[in-house]
Amino acid sequence: MAYAGAIPLCGGKTIYPNAGNLSLYLTIVFAVVVLLGIVLNNKGARTFRSGLIALGGICCLVFSQVLWISMPLYYLGVGILFFGIWYNGSFAYFKRTYFSLLANLKLRTKI
Repeated sequence: MAYAGAIPLCGGKTIYPNAGNLSLYLTIVFAVVVLLGIVLNNKGARTFRSGLIALGGICCLVFSQVLWISMPLYYLGVGILFFGIWYNGSFAYFKRTYFSLLANLKLRTKI
């Protein structure tokens, strides 16, 4: 559910200076959908941390549309938001796999 809200939130070109309030409202609605998706996929303390990460990305998205109208800030927010969703979903599996592969490579080089 978090990915379903993040795709419309981060897709498309929604930054332009003379936009109405509709794009900002849609951004906020999809941000709430993303945060609800993270909360519904409860994984304990990891959910709280990923919610904070995603909230930081959402703040970057909203600030890039309201205050600074900056594409780099917008894409930074997109990256932070996707990392927050990934952190709650399958980041722990990726981290375990990556470090176990590194440990196996170090053992093989010593032999």
